[in-house]
Formats: sequence, C-alpha cells, structure tokens
Amino acid sequence: MNTRSCSYLVIGSGIAGLTAAHKLSRYGHTLLLTKKSITSSATSWAQGGIAAVMKEDDDLPQYHFEDTIYAGSGLCHKEAVSILVKEGPGCVQELIDLGAKFDKIGENLLFTKEGAHQKKRILHAADATGKEIERTLGKTLLNEKKVEIIENAHVLKLILHNEECIGCYAKINKKIIKITANATILATGGIGHIYAQNTNPSISTGDGITLAKQIGARLQDMEFVQFHPTTMKQAQNKTSCFLISEAVRGEGGILRNQNGDEFMSQYHKMADLAPRDIVARAIYSEIHLTNTPHVYLDVSRLSKNFSKRFPTIYKHCLNAKIDIKKDWIPVSPAAHYHMGGINTNLWGKTSINRLFAVGETACTGLHGANRLASNSLLEGLVFGTRLAKEASQLDSISAHHTKNPNTNTSIISLQKRKKIKKELKDMMWKNVGIIRNNNGLKKTLSTLKHWQNEIPYNINCTKHWELKSMIEVATYITEAALQRKESRGAHYREDYPTSSTKAEHSFF
Repeated sequence: MNTRSCSYLVIGSGIAGLTAAHKLSRYGHTLLLTKKSITSSATSWAQGGIAAVMKEDDDLPQYHFEDTIYAGSGLCHKEAVSILVKEGPGCVQELIDLGAKFDKIGENLLFTKEGAHQKKRILHAADATGKEIERTLGKTLLNEKKVEIIENAHVLKLILHNEECIGCYAKINKKIIKITANATILATGGIGHIYAQNTNPSISTGDGITLAKQIGARLQDMEFVQFHPTTMKQAQNKTSCFLISEAVRGEGGILRNQNGDEFMSQYHKMADLAPRDIVARAIYSEIHLTNTPHVYLDVSRLSKNFSKRFPTIYKHCLNAKIDIKKDWIPVSPAAHYHMGGINTNLWGKTSINRLFAVGETACTGLHGANRLASNSLLEGLVFGTRLAKEASQLDSISAHHTKNPNTNTSIISLQKRKKIKKELKDMMWKNVGIIRNNNGLKKTLSTLKHWQNEIPYNINCTKHWELKSMIEVATYITEAALQRKESRGAHYREDYPTSSTKAEHSFF
C-alpha cells in the first residue's frame, strides 16, 4: 500500500476547509483532499450572503449576537456566538483583501437583510456569494502553491493509533492510499442528501460524521436539521431542489398561499422574515391545508431590479417559463443545513486527539437549534482561522506501524443500492423531516437498524461505502430525534409540540 505524509491533512474544500488549509499552509506541508472538484462544495451553492457587522453606524456586534441567540431557540453556545460576531468582521475584511468582490453602492459595501436579522448586515455578490468566496479562496490557494490539492479523493477510514488520529486511508485514482499527518481536519460539509428534498450538492452525505464516529468521536445535537422554506423543484433528473434565497424576502418578496393570501403574519410577528424553522413549518401547514404541493413567492414588486440583484434566480425562473413580473414562483421547503455534527471545542478540537472538525460537519453549539441566516459562511471563516492556530501548535507524530484496513469484499448489487438509497431518502423526508412523531421515528429507526446489519462497509466500492455512511448518519439523526421529547427550533415533534423549560444539548 502506498503511503504519503504531510503536516496537516484537510478533508473537504468548502469555505471552512479552504480557510483552514490557507492558514495551515503557513506552518507546514498541507494536503487538501476533496471528494469531487475544489468547486463542488455547498459553499459554491450559497446564494444569500455572509453576515457580519462591517459598519457600526446603525448596527453593532451585540445586535448580531442577540439575533443569533434568538434564532437558536435557547440552545446556542453563547461563547461561540460571541466569538463569531466579534472576530467575524476581521475575517471578512481579510477575505475582501484577498480579492472577494461583494456588491457595492459606489465605494461602499451594499448590505441586505434576511430572516430574523434586526439590521441590514448581509454582504452578497449578487445571488452567487458562495461561488465568489470559493473563487477567491481557491484562487489564493492555487496562486500561493503552498497547499497540495487532490481532487476526486474519497476518504474511507481515519487511522487511530495510540488513541490519536494520525491520518486516513483514501481512494485516489482507484488505489487505496495511506496518508499520515500531525493533524487531521474534517471539513466535509453537510448531510442534505439523506433527504428526498434537499438543496445540497450530491456529495453532502455526512461522510465526516461517519468517519469521526467510527473511531469513537463524540457527536452533538444530531436531531437539528434546518429546512430552507423556499425552494423550487428541479427537473426530474436533478437530485437537488433549486434554492430561492432568503434575501428575496429580505428585499420584499411575499409568501402567498393557493388562494393568493399573504399568510406569514398569522404565524409570526416578523411575518415573511421570521426565523427559518417557523417559515418552513408555516409553509408546510399551508400546503397541507390546501392539499397542494407548494405555496407561492410573489416578487412582482421587485421586478424592476430583480434580474440585476438575483441574476441566477432570474435565469432559473426564465428557464422554468416563470415571468416574475406577473407570475408567482412556486416554492416549498427542503432539507438545507445541519446544526448538529461532530462535537468540538471553540478551537475545532474533537474528543479524539489530533482530530479537528470545522464548518457544517462540526458542532460547537454556535447555531443552537436553528441557524440564523447567513451565519454559516462566517462560521467557516472564523472557526477555520481559529482551528489553524490550534492545530499548528501540535508536535510531529512519531514513526509507527498500523494495520491495513479490512478490505471486506461483501457487496450488494447496484440495483439494490439504488433502491435502498431512494427508500432511505423518502423515509427520512416523510418521518424525520419538518414534522416528526414517535410512530414515524420508531418505524424509521427499525428500518435503518435492519439496513445497518444487512449492509457491510466495503472500502473497495466508494458508492457502497457512501450508502452505508448515509444509513449511519440517518440512524444518528433519527435516534436523537426520538430521544428529544420536545419541540425546539428546527426539531418539531407534533406529539410534544412545546419546548421544555430546560434547554439541553444531546450527545452520542
């Protein structure tokens, strides 16, 4: 088996992984592995923007702190939130200095507002902010030539030696390679593709969570999955829904039901700009009340500047033969972001020595039970930077020998894999989605446990491994949802519709 070594191994190429790799490259040889291409992460799909208080004439970090705490439904780690809002502006300014081009009016940055924000503090690059950030960081890494990047690398197992993570086994160019490192950083993104309706790239299958849990890392708050309120169904051959940015409602878009009535004011005082969990459940309720597949987003009063402000969305509507001047956009919720993940401290350290996690795959408790809009990109910058400072302090690993991974040859057929994958996604959407209850959760958990026993890990087949990973992650989420007998933030139990008096995190 071929062996590679590096000082720092970063797995994942979204904003968190790219930031960590950029910072770590100052301290030693940094190797970045990405499942597909460097531009295929969820970061590049982010439309809305990045939240930061860049000017304090009518906004303050304290207000951003308050909005994050409110959206998180009593479960936010206050110190993590304080770090985010205080260190965030400096990290964003550094990104601008690297060449990120956000929208401006003249020489001044242009800010917009999104759900649950008191003030206009969202920076954006039209409706392709994530793509601009990905471009900036990716270009920086390529120009500096300090980070070795390997694309189409599928990480199959982390290496645990003397209770420390010392690297991984990865499949690269059809060969399994052993890679050792002083520090291993998981920045593998989210879990969206365990749901039938989701806004994520196809690589979002929770791999980092599975890898970490395999070697005993602690998980936190797995039940909290955020459903974006407004997405459009894609063509039949697409695996993801097309997201309609929350910024559209921030600019004045109005949700209407099948009767043409504005309805959000009946559900929350902030109406269309209520926190995402509330808007998603309101739309879900309206859909079931009217027995229709969607509600509508009316953007007719924004039509004058819509094509310039939201060019990607405008083009998508045109392709779908929707004239936004007179037609309303059909929208419904879809799985979007995971607030839970691998438990870390405020420097990205997991419960396993030398193993770090950052971004959506990690859980500092920052987002609580429901993420505030546009905080995720900021999280990647802030905690990717902090992680690098901590990881750079580690000493080098000593020479060692480890056993090669078990190359199980058991494999199920391609047809059966596809069948189970579809059943998994449909079942999670139906029973572990926006509205949950005891019967649905127990039924789902029983099926998942059956599949766990039926399907072995097989590192020789990445698609087989990925399906097994999806089953494992779905099991953790379902178990956590079953154990949390209350409704809080994005986790709603119709059999326990109220929040308990004491907000507690869950750990696995």
